[in-house]
Amino acid sequence: DRASMSSPPGPADSAQPKTPGLLPNHIEDLRRSGLTDATVESWGCFSIGPQNTVLLKPFAKGVTVPGLALPILAPGSLETIGFAYKPDDPRKLEKGGRIRICKYELPRRGLNRIHVPRAAQYLFRPPDGREGPMRLVITEGQKKAEKAAQEGIGCIAVFGVWSWFDNFGGQSVPIEQ
Repeated sequence: DRASMSSPPGPADSAQPKTPGLLPNHIEDLRRSGLTDATVESWGCFSIGPQNTVLLKPFAKGVTVPGLALPILAPGSLETIGFAYKPDDPRKLEKGGRIRICKYELPRRGLNRIHVPRAAQYLFRPPDGREGPMRLVITEGQKKAEKAAQEGIGCIAVFGVWSWFDNFGGQSVPIEQ
């Protein structure tokens, strides 16, 4: 029933997934982030496995299944514009003797996006003159934004710092404001 789906996840919830399309380890991952099943269902997260691996075609070579798809919602829209992907076994990139683990993946050559949870879309409605001041919180990471919105905080997410760099002559530098 709906009432149990909106309560915080507990031990009993762990045994009975209410979120179709998600593997048990992905449900547990989202619950560890403090997300209720109702938030996860509204957001539309899903698992990618051998049956739908074609969805990873726009992503870099070496991105593997299974993994968790985190839909991206643009400002003012309830339709997804793609998804970020969290593989169960993330790629490792080595450059200059340093190893970087790619915990989250975005499609190659994709644009930088912001994610606005459904519960925070009100921030982007046209003003009608009756609303008071609104506070906007910006965080790094979709799960954090979803958790904040679940708790009634108007929050949007930007993707990791590696998404906001330009590359000039092999050197990464921050994008100018």
